[in-house]
Amino acid sequence: YVSVDRPPSLVVEAYSYFRRLVETFPTHEYVSKAEFQMYKCRRIMAEYEVYTGDFMYRTKNYMAAWRRYMIVIEQYQDFPDLVEYSEKRRYISYFLHMRNDNEQTRRTREGTWHNLFNWL
Repeated sequence: YVSVDRPPSLVVEAYSYFRRLVETFPTHEYVSKAEFQMYKCRRIMAEYEVYTGDFMYRTKNYMAAWRRYMIVIEQYQDFPDLVEYSEKRRYISYFLHMRNDNEQTRRTREGTWHNLFNWL
């Protein structure tokens, strides 16, 4: 695995193989190693969601960022540092989305001062 900014499709596949090993052979000697690898895979998947949420936040796509942060909060509770970070960012993302949405609604309803110069 190279970087957190790459899609984690291979990590998801590795996680499924490790999970299958643990479920199929629960008393095998490699189960503890497989569980540790599963933990690392889940960490990478959670970091990818946070990274994607941060990217969406930086590009001002606040609703998409909010959704990514919610995925981390709901699915990756075993990483409290990422959950705490995501909880803080989700509130900010939701607030900024609502502010921008309200601003666009107001502009649609009332127009802006730029509309005064359309007749020129």
